[in-house]
Amino acid sequence: MISSASNALVDWKPVFSRNMTAVLNSKGMKESITQCYAPTNVTDEETNIMFHNTL
Repeated sequence: MISSASNALVDWKPVFSRNMTAVLNSKGMKESITQCYAPTNVTDEETNIMFHNTL
């Protein structure tokens, strides 16, 4: 990671095994980003339902 990006990262937390949040410094304010990695189409239906219910 380049130093400017490394300095921008304030905090990050895993939410679930497929979700995380990050807080970044951005031009005088803090931004919160939520990242989700959705299950693929070959995943069983129960896993897909559980994932979408946690959102």
